[in-house]
Amino acid sequence: MIQVTKAPGQRSIVVNASLDDVDGAVESAMEFVVENGAPAEKLFDVRLLIHEGLVNAVVHGCGTIPDKHVTLTLSATGDDLIINVRDEGPGFDWSKKTSRIPPTDATCGRGLVIISMYADSYAFNDKGNDLTIVKRLGNSTDGPGAAPMAGQASDRE
Repeated sequence: MIQVTKAPGQRSIVVNASLDDVDGAVESAMEFVVENGAPAEKLFDVRLLIHEGLVNAVVHGCGTIPDKHVTLTLSATGDDLIINVRDEGPGFDWSKKTSRIPPTDATCGRGLVIISMYADSYAFNDKGNDLTIVKRLGNSTDGPGAAPMAGQASDRE
């Protein structure tokens, strides 16, 4: 199930916590991003951020239990794209996992590293089941891996 709600400058996408729904949600999200004037050179970064946020929420947040839901909300505000991913799971202690590169033989653990590298800023709620990512779409010269948002711990000191 993919439920899409459109409003000026915003799109909300609700999916069942199933990997089968992730690609469709990403495509709907990317339509919004393109419609809101994202430059071509930012599209890979944005797609990757949305995909990783959704996969983490579906797999780790909801345990791929299809009765649970993940909500993706996108907002275009000036030069920034705000990506919010919220799941119905119990959350996690994000401060212990953020930006730590997993061992090469690990089967998971790369999502947060990717988010930390490609987002201009990001933050979790205290519970750890709500992630907000900011990606600058304007002419900023800042590269990937900028500092997390206020209140977000970082182990990239």
